[in-house]
Amino acid sequence: MTTVWLVLMSPYAYDRAMKKAEKVAKRQETPLRVVFFIEQNAVSGMVEDLSEMGWLGPGSLRTLQNSMSQGYRALADDVLERVQRKVEQVEVILEGVVEKPSLVDYLNRLSKTEDVKIILGAAELPTVNVDDLPKTVQWIVDK
Repeated sequence: MTTVWLVLMSPYAYDRAMKKAEKVAKRQETPLRVVFFIEQNAVSGMVEDLSEMGWLGPGSLRTLQNSMSQGYRALADDVLERVQRKVEQVEVILEGVVEKPSLVDYLNRLSKTEDVKIILGAAELPTVNVDDLPKTVQWIVDK
């Protein structure tokens, strides 16, 4: 049996991906596994850019990075709760928030563990070449 995963990357742009994943899971007659993926380097990259421009000193850098990471994790938890409420046609299994350095590595590992269909919901993929994604991944752009 195919396992259907919804991997979300944006706290604001995921409705189309959520609906698509729900349809696929319903068609496959399987639960929908949902995870919110946070690329570890994304937040630190933004904060480092501010530091290099002279906007932040070392103490401010650490404080801002920690605050932004905590805030993003809280947003991710809210998104997962909303998906749990909105998806009605299939069972939803929340896998939580995953923080890893590489989206492609995570998706490759997920693809190799079982027969899967992965719906990736993101506003954009600035750090990923779409050709590097496993063939089991369908990227849904949401705005």
